[in-house]
Amino acid sequence: MSDPGAEREVRRAPFPIFALCGRMRCITTLEEPMRADQVEISWNEAKSSWQVRIVAGEEAIRRHSDLPKSVDDASLRSAAEKIVKDEGYEMDTAAITIRR
Repeated sequence: MSDPGAEREVRRAPFPIFALCGRMRCITTLEEPMRADQVEISWNEAKSSWQVRIVAGEEAIRRHSDLPKSVDDASLRSAAEKIVKDEGYEMDTAAITIRR
């Protein structure tokens, strides 16, 4: 049986968090989410698809979307936000640039 005082300590400690995992004590740290500095959406002629480019610091990630070329801007922004979130980044919606 675990000590009730130890459980209270777990709730108060911001970093690292100590949790009881079965018989062993596990250490879990919370990571800050990564922020995307810039998100750009453009049509890639070679692949015939929309390309979402996520820039975070010096790192740039490119992902493709299956949306049709004639899609409206709101749908492009929504798709870009989903891709950015799926990649583990947070962003401001104002950081999205659409290039047609």
